[in-house]
Amino acid sequence: MASVMQIDDLVAEWQRRYEQGEYVPADELCSDCPELTPEVERRIEEIENSPAFITHAAEDGSAVAT
Repeated sequence: MASVMQIDDLVAEWQRRYEQGEYVPADELCSDCPELTPEVERRIEEIENSPAFITHAAEDGSAVAT
């Protein structure tokens, strides 16, 4: 089973790239470890649906339709 650290690192990479204006889908992030895609997708969805993320995205105009 994949380590939690790998998943955490991938989600952190997604957040970093999102903040730089790049939206990277989970399957692209997980190209070297496709078995992690479902969990990474789940975590990204949690972030995208969080009130803080929605408010931040709306305020800075970075909201992205997925």
